[in-house]
Amino acid sequence: MDSTFAGIDGIPGVDAPGNDASEFVRLYSDAFGRVRGLVYAMVGNRDDAEDILQESSVVMWQKFASFESDDPARDFPRWAVTITANHCKNFYRRRRDRGVGGLSDETLSRIARVQDGARELLELRADHLRICLQKLSRSDRVFFEGCVTRDDNLKNWAANKGLTANAAYSRLSRLRGKLHQCVERGLRREGHDA
Repeated sequence: MDSTFAGIDGIPGVDAPGNDASEFVRLYSDAFGRVRGLVYAMVGNRDDAEDILQESSVVMWQKFASFESDDPARDFPRWAVTITANHCKNFYRRRRDRGVGGLSDETLSRIARVQDGARELLELRADHLRICLQKLSRSDRVFFEGCVTRDDNLKNWAANKGLTANAAYSRLSRLRGKLHQCVERGLRREGHDA
């Protein structure tokens, strides 16, 4: 499977009639970044990571019929990460059995927990950033969004808006600081270390 996940080519049976390939593709596409991040965090070697991604993808597809996506309590990304983490553990078990060495199951479980915690913190920060952006004045929000979504460098973008580069950099820096403080306050209010 390509590391940019453009589809599920190469997974046996995925194009068979009557299967739920589109649902699998949708769920797996959404979870792929998280799954890929976990594999690279646990394995490190690109070739080994790509092999594990492919093996994990095949197993997920084979077991997808038993995954109840209609049940809101079922979390596809967590399910996919669990399958992938088990493949990483098996990879290291095989290495240890061959005398090559590798990380212990406990260490791999810790890596998975840290990676999952980091992902959750990033999601919380993104949620707070969306809230904080809405708290900006309309003109500040339009300016900020224009700066971060521009196709040009900031100097050219500022010139097109009738601003000096220094004025644009100063305003952008002030807005970033304001947003950073707002996000940190929001995380502290919820009891999360910022």
